[in-house]
Amino acid sequence: MPWGIFLIINLSAATIREYFNKQIADRIDPFTGYLHLLGFTSFWMAIFNFIVFRKLPVFDVTVALSGVFFITGFIGYLSAVKYSLSQSILFQSYSILVTVMLTAIFLGEGRYLDVTTITGQKIVGGGVLAFMALWFLLRTDKKSEERLEKKWLIFILITIFSIGVGAFSSLFFIRKYSPVTVIYNQTLSFTLVIIVNLLMRKRIFLPMKLTKLTFTCSIFSSIAVLSFFEALKSVPAAKFLPLQQVSLVILTMITSIIFFNEKKFFTGKRLLGMGLGLIGIVLLVTG
Repeated sequence: MPWGIFLIINLSAATIREYFNKQIADRIDPFTGYLHLLGFTSFWMAIFNFIVFRKLPVFDVTVALSGVFFITGFIGYLSAVKYSLSQSILFQSYSILVTVMLTAIFLGEGRYLDVTTITGQKIVGGGVLAFMALWFLLRTDKKSEERLEKKWLIFILITIFSIGVGAFSSLFFIRKYSPVTVIYNQTLSFTLVIIVNLLMRKRIFLPMKLTKLTFTCSIFSSIAVLSFFEALKSVPAAKFLPLQQVSLVILTMITSIIFFNEKKFFTGKRLLGMGLGLIGIVLLVTG
């Protein structure tokens, strides 16, 4: 199947996933919501692996433990999305900065941080634009909104760092295992979320209506991830990632306006900040 078909499947599924993520963020505690998402996604990965390879994925405790970074990252993301889907989908993309820095240090890809090259200049430029964008987003005329923006900033910084480290761990382990095996092992960390929820006295089980919501979201999340890696089998990441990342950010922003009435985030200083942020993402993913 042509990689363009997988791109369309990925963007469609990922956009729907973000729509459901916003609903989950608004209606469910992030710890409980992500617990269910992880559990269901782990199930889908096991089913997919069994259908394709006629066996369950190999278990590796080290890979499984690396899922803790994604737990932290996506709980932070759901907390940020509760405030704004459009801002959050844009700035969670900056996790690529953390991933790039780690690959430069540990995987010998130092060219990404070499400012004497075009690639290095784009990476650094994208990072600078990210800080400028955040400055505009955090400067509002109302004190109450400014406090909310600062809370959002904390959550999104946790998201950027944790997902960036998690993505690096995935790249590291994919050199040894298939993408499905890595994802399956990382989602097994949902057992740790159960323990955390018990210690924090948070809910583990949800009403059927909310369970259906997380169940449906996990389906589209799994489709998005699998189609992403299927596309990478036939097209270079340097060609696929820029198109996929920027398209997803734009589609999700449109979704936030149509379904969640986030028009207020596209006015004044916020609009300028989000514009700078989008340009920064373009520089990063084309670096």
